[in-house]
Amino acid sequence: MTYENLSDELILSGIERFLSGAVIEEIKGLWGFGRNKTIKILKSQLGEEKYAEVAKKNGMARANAASVLVNKGSIRGPCSQERREKISRANKGKVRTLESRKKVSEGLKRRIEEKGPLRSEESYRTGAQKAKETKLKNGTYEIFSEKMTGVRKKPHTAETREIMRRKKIVFYSSGGKNWIEGKHHSDETRLKCAAATAERWKLGKYSNLTGLWRSGLEMRVLDSLSKRYDCEHSFRISNRVYDIFIQELNLLIEVNGDYWHFNPSFYEADYFDRHRNLFARDVWERDKRKIELAISSGYNVITIWQNDLLQNFEEAIDNAVSEFSGGDRQSETNSSD
Repeated sequence: MTYENLSDELILSGIERFLSGAVIEEIKGLWGFGRNKTIKILKSQLGEEKYAEVAKKNGMARANAASVLVNKGSIRGPCSQERREKISRANKGKVRTLESRKKVSEGLKRRIEEKGPLRSEESYRTGAQKAKETKLKNGTYEIFSEKMTGVRKKPHTAETREIMRRKKIVFYSSGGKNWIEGKHHSDETRLKCAAATAERWKLGKYSNLTGLWRSGLEMRVLDSLSKRYDCEHSFRISNRVYDIFIQELNLLIEVNGDYWHFNPSFYEADYFDRHRNLFARDVWERDKRKIELAISSGYNVITIWQNDLLQNFEEAIDNAVSEFSGGDRQSETNSSD
């Protein structure tokens, strides 16, 4: 097909150049036609769909080339303060959709798998510190505190707890560290915490479990004992709180986790827990003083270990209670001594 004085050879040359990245202006100059007629010829030779695909690709390539030319010699670096403030104002109040957050998360995972960590450990620390300073400056913590006041936090589901457990194992096995490892509260902070806790007890904040944590295993023991006895949870003596109290038997029961209290069946006295920065013997000494306080106050005390409950739940409870159901004697068995 010919167009006026345009030879087949010249038409073919123009089409090849267009397919190779030339824009309409170049083809127009080669053929000597106007823009509309040049486009009409290209569409007739390539088809509407193919023409649109090539034209889009060529336009993007030309735009990218122009961008490179404009930015040639410029140095990329951190945004200026003015630029950061402009971005901040533009994004203020916007919330990413779940789909958007998922895409960002997947993109970061792929990036880390291909090229390793995005930033150094020191860079993360610096970023976290700056983020904290910004939140303090903007009053973010106060706003969140007001928003959550009076809101009852829902317990995690069993599925969520299992996911968190697996992630924690992966984190520590790959060299992760507890962010508070080796850190200690100042004397001033400890005094503030103690005063706040005392005030909460005074106001009865712990009476409905809003401030005192109860483990799932402890709840099961309490539920089982409550079928036979009138039980009281979180019984307080001086500044110590005991898990369960059975008034009929004058018995205090401590439900101890094997790890949190270092079950002597599994741990030596010199075992050092680097995450909590303490030895097993330190925990045993603390628990011993707690038991001695209860006994000196006229109560019977028994410790039930997590492992015994997992082996035979009802039998472990029956064995503990049966020692005191026959009389009102003061003693403590199955302790960490």
